[in-house]
Amino acid sequence: MSFQDLQRESTPLIGDADPVRSAVASGIFQLNTAVSAFRRLVDAIGTSSDTPDLRVKLRDARSRIGQLVKETSGKLRDIGGAAHPARKATEIKLARDFQAVLAYFQKAQKLAEEREKAYAPTAPSRSASLGSTEEERDETKQENRRLMLEHKRQALISLDNEISFNEAMIEERDQGIKDIQYDIGQINEVYKDLAVLISNQQPNLDDIGKYIESTSASAAQGKAFALKSSRSSRWRSSLCFWVLIIFVLVALVILAAMIIF
Repeated sequence: MSFQDLQRESTPLIGDADPVRSAVASGIFQLNTAVSAFRRLVDAIGTSSDTPDLRVKLRDARSRIGQLVKETSGKLRDIGGAAHPARKATEIKLARDFQAVLAYFQKAQKLAEEREKAYAPTAPSRSASLGSTEEERDETKQENRRLMLEHKRQALISLDNEISFNEAMIEERDQGIKDIQYDIGQINEVYKDLAVLISNQQPNLDDIGKYIESTSASAAQGKAFALKSSRSSRWRSSLCFWVLIIFVLVALVILAAMIIF
């Protein structure tokens, strides 16, 4: 199943009242929604919308997704081992949907890592109007000199602040990249566990198929037996009818002979 197919299936897949399975389906739906929002944030990296606030939203979204993955994978393990064939099929369907969302998130994570390395967030616009109007500087030369010195001092302060800001952004970006790499490792571990779970459940699907085939074969044999019994019953009824007719005819012949003689 593709990620787009999973998005179209936005309703839970559980038709029974099992709260655990309903919780798993709800978790997958929430994870699907969170990953879609995360991908939109990733697409904004490197654009005019790429600000420090966007990077904060990316980290928050990544943390939220990681929490949902842990919760949902734990619940998915709890529902394993159902005896009913329909429940087994439902469990495998949920596991595969969960796997599809994780695969899409892994791609978005990789893209986010590449873009965060390539682009730095845009510094917020700040008013750096250090000049003054001609009327304000039309006093004395000494005042003009003082203003110019003040302007230079403010410019140096602004430059120092800009350098500090950029250094902080670089440090924050590096930390964000480390967080991404750690999260990718965590998701990969969950992904491996999920693959093992699906692999272990595959024989159950084969058993379901054999059960359905066996049931169909038994139904066909029962139908054939019923048809054969019906034909045998009709044949016996017909034989009895003709024996009765012959008996009546013989009786009539004997009676007629007795009357004549």
